[in-house]
Amino acid sequence: MSPSLSHFLNEAAWERLADRLSLSPREIQIVRAMLDDQKELAIAHRLKMSPHTVHTHTERLHGKLCVSSRSEMIIKILTTFLLMTAEPDSPLPPICGNRASGQCPLNR
Repeated sequence: MSPSLSHFLNEAAWERLADRLSLSPREIQIVRAMLDDQKELAIAHRLKMSPHTVHTHTERLHGKLCVSSRSEMIIKILTTFLLMTAEPDSPLPPICGNRASGQCPLNR
């Protein structure tokens, strides 16, 4: 069984993403569950809340992140993470092996 997409990022990366995107701990939990392809009902069960509350959080996330769908949200989260790894002096490990040489396409 392959690891879930949410585990692609370590806890430090999730904390930095939350700070960068101004997301609450609960919003990060919901985003992580979405990255694991869980639907609202499964997320509600996992986080011990009502499906309506998950839906409300999802709508607020759409507004905060300026996206209109789950797939756009996932793309925004992963793009933000990739750009953060390419920043000079980033404490996150680089995704691009060419960062040290200045040839990383993420820096353009």
